[in-house]
Amino acid sequence: MLTRFLSAIIAIRIVLLILVAQLATSSCVALPANKFDYSDLPDWKWVYETWNPQNDKDFAHIRKRMEKEVASTWGHKLPQLVQKYKKQAQSNPKNAEAQYAWTYATTKSRGAGYVQPENQFIVAGNLSYALHNAAWPHSYEYSRLRFIITAWWKDFPQLKPLGARLLLRNPNDYAVKRSQVYLLAQGTAAEQTLAITYAKQLTKLRPRDNQSWGALSFAYWRRADSKKSFPDADAAYQAGLKSLSLTPKDPVSYARAKDFVATVKRSREQYRPKN
Repeated sequence: MLTRFLSAIIAIRIVLLILVAQLATSSCVALPANKFDYSDLPDWKWVYETWNPQNDKDFAHIRKRMEKEVASTWGHKLPQLVQKYKKQAQSNPKNAEAQYAWTYATTKSRGAGYVQPENQFIVAGNLSYALHNAAWPHSYEYSRLRFIITAWWKDFPQLKPLGARLLLRNPNDYAVKRSQVYLLAQGTAAEQTLAITYAKQLTKLRPRDNQSWGALSFAYWRRADSKKSFPDADAAYQAGLKSLSLTPKDPVSYARAKDFVATVKRSREQYRPKN
């Protein structure tokens, strides 16, 4: 009897997970079946593509227009705005401007709850693929948004050269620098040190943003694991506590942040010097 009951519970949970995934992907361009990664894409040449200043002006104009439109519809009406741009993008998948507008509106909608935390990586993956599938415009603005959304999806190390180029263009670009922190923190010793430097700069740019301190905690934690360093683990733990104190109290985000702090705390105890 108990075995049957447990089997039923497991089956229900599997069905629910499938339904969540279907709901998340229903609002996005579908990825190739069973290829939810970049293995189906030809190369990473777009990371090194040149930027046409004229195209930068075109996309900067779109971004400014989108910022005004998003600001004027912030709140419960924002999903309608996203749906409008999604429809335009899906009706013309090769149009880079349409994919850019849809992606930009979606990234701005995260704070309004349109993109649920548990579905965000599915959404990001679909948007990244849509940006790739469009005709490449050789634009800084387009490459920047594509970098951010692709790094949001997954920490692809192939993105690091583009992150460096983008930061040369604008060293105080918060979104780019934050993404680059997570990429560099998983690299060489020199890259991990640079990740910590960048993360400290994030805490200066936005000291009340939980993501700034979360990035700093992650950077210290990765170096702590590489060096088996208690000072780094302790710094990671302190930054993690600061991030947790600033994290919104929605169930998914807060639980995820709390779990990460617990992981960092275990590393801290593991590397604590023995008396």
